[in-house]
Amino acid sequence: MAALRSVTLPSTSRADDAALRALQDASRAIAQVDDACVVGGQMVALLAAAFPTAGAITRRTVDADAAVSPVIAAAGTLHALLTADGYSPLASNHYVLGDRVIDVLVPATGRAFETVEYGGLAFDSAPGLSLALTNLLELAVTAVLLDGTVLTFTTRVPGVERAVIVKALAFGSRRAQKDLVDLVTLLEIRDAHGPDAIGGWRIGEDADSGARGDAAAVLRRLAGAPGLRLMLRESGLPPGRVTSLLRTHIAGG
Repeated sequence: MAALRSVTLPSTSRADDAALRALQDASRAIAQVDDACVVGGQMVALLAAAFPTAGAITRRTVDADAAVSPVIAAAGTLHALLTADGYSPLASNHYVLGDRVIDVLVPATGRAFETVEYGGLAFDSAPGLSLALTNLLELAVTAVLLDGTVLTFTTRVPGVERAVIVKALAFGSRRAQKDLVDLVTLLEIRDAHGPDAIGGWRIGEDADSGARGDAAAVLRRLAGAPGLRLMLRESGLPPGRVTSLLRTHIAGG
């Protein structure tokens, strides 16, 4: 695992307060198991804080997403930890404690989101998470809530390249603008910091036939998509810059 890196996340709303408390709770749980990390919008916010760049857009999210391996899911380990912490399970992988929400995801076996079952519990699965659960980055987090309360904890996230792969495959599956915004933030990090600083970058050089190759294919199509301007409408992202990032950093772009 890479060396510990410190980040600070300031809250801007009560919804942020709840999301940051959920992130702390999820991080405390995943710290007690192997093959688990934070993903989703919080993953991108953490990476943007760890690798600051002027071009990043910090997208707010109201929950925390945790990814676990099928082995951990089948054992029910994270389920037990979250329920012991006071969370109520809804729809198996959706946990709620007051205004805090944590969703638990597992790796998909194909290229799309789907529901799978492990240990008698149903989980949403997402493509690319098997790769994302390897070579994790550990962060020391300081979260500052609206009232000045400071939360300090450690957490784990995929590295920048693996986060790009997860978000690219998510966009390819559900075509959500939030995934596109997150992708651009991650590519801005790659552009500003370079491959050595972010722990490597093979998707731009060695996009093989696995999740990395599937993600590169999604991003190549996106770079040449005639509807890119429409996809970015009201996002605050300039289409020309997005196309430039994709063509510069993705193989065959």
